[in-house]
Amino acid sequence: MDKKIAYKVYQKTISAYNKIAYLFARTRKLSPIWKDLKIIKDYYQKGKKVLDLGCGSGDLIRLIKFEKDDYWGIDASPKLIKLAQLQYPGYRFEVKDYLNFENKRPFDIIYWIAGIHHIPSKELRGEMVKKIYTLLKNKGYLIITSRNIWRRPFYRYLGDNILAKLKGQSQLDWLDAYLPQIKQGEVVAYFYYHFFTQRSLAKLLQQAGFNILQAKKTKRNYIMVAKK
Repeated sequence: MDKKIAYKVYQKTISAYNKIAYLFARTRKLSPIWKDLKIIKDYYQKGKKVLDLGCGSGDLIRLIKFEKDDYWGIDASPKLIKLAQLQYPGYRFEVKDYLNFENKRPFDIIYWIAGIHHIPSKELRGEMVKKIYTLLKNKGYLIITSRNIWRRPFYRYLGDNILAKLKGQSQLDWLDAYLPQIKQGEVVAYFYYHFFTQRSLAKLLQQAGFNILQAKKTKRNYIMVAKK
């Protein structure tokens, strides 16, 4: 995918999250992802500096009781950050374009929950993971998840993109698709997704220099713990 097109797709995703921010915040608390993520709870200890990358409405705090001084949540959606600030007062939340995020002090742990599949193009995903590598302390941890969308409800959208590419009508890559967010039977937004496999996600992390310590596949998610 051309890099200029990738940036446009990325901006569309941010706009979509702004559009459904309140719906997202309401449904996020009930998401099955939290049950899947119980395996990562013990990596955080008081005093460890944490970056919650793509923090959304801040609900990782419900799972892992971070100390307020240890936590920093960033997201590209202003509306989601506003909701996070309302729900978790006293924690640090900021609107940041994390494709261009920089920080002088490295982190002990970076959490990137359900975000990597929204980054369009192999090039941007590679750049993003390499950036995370530089943002971590030596022997720091990246805890990352991607949705497992190799399931029957989503195949039609992948097929639609493949058919459009064969006709020269899609600028996405082959394993990409736009998936709908549905409310009360109506589509309210479309989101870009890359169809990761567990193997392709692990390869992406390893190419940036990470060692994979833990990898788990569930019905809905790929979960990995990687060490710098």
